[in-house]
Amino acid sequence: MKSIKIVGISGAGKSTLIQAAQRRYPLAHHLGFSTLLSRFGEKGVDGAWQAALEKQHPLYLIDEHLEFGDDDLEGRYRAEKTAGIIFLSVSPGLLLARRRGDPTRRRDLDELQIVAETTLAETRAKSLAERLRIPMLILHDSGPGPALSALDRLIQTAG
Repeated sequence: MKSIKIVGISGAGKSTLIQAAQRRYPLAHHLGFSTLLSRFGEKGVDGAWQAALEKQHPLYLIDEHLEFGDDDLEGRYRAEKTAGIIFLSVSPGLLLARRRGDPTRRRDLDELQIVAETTLAETRAKSLAERLRIPMLILHDSGPGPALSALDRLIQTAG
């Protein structure tokens, strides 16, 4: 088992990338905290997360929001056998357009907040990659095709 973290703030394209990756890598398992939280609630989410990891899929693609919380990320990343990080950085104008174009979710439209969240998430991702000595790719305003190619490279590099 290994995991690749797909990191970015809401609307950056994490789910789009993971869906494309699952078509290419059918054995990859998507694990997302917000999905499990909505399904199992706050009391059941941790158990559901652990149960998913215990299934020992060969590859977990974990969508990650590093702009929230401050738990023991390094310990969790080690436990999840994180082999690499892809950080999806999206310019505020493009991110706002994506968020406005998705009426299924209520997302913050404050440009300063978007910049602050992106900066915090990128700083945390870089720090984790450095401390864990794992590769990290930063993609700026990338579409699904180039992002999938980057993920392919990361999977090959990470073994």
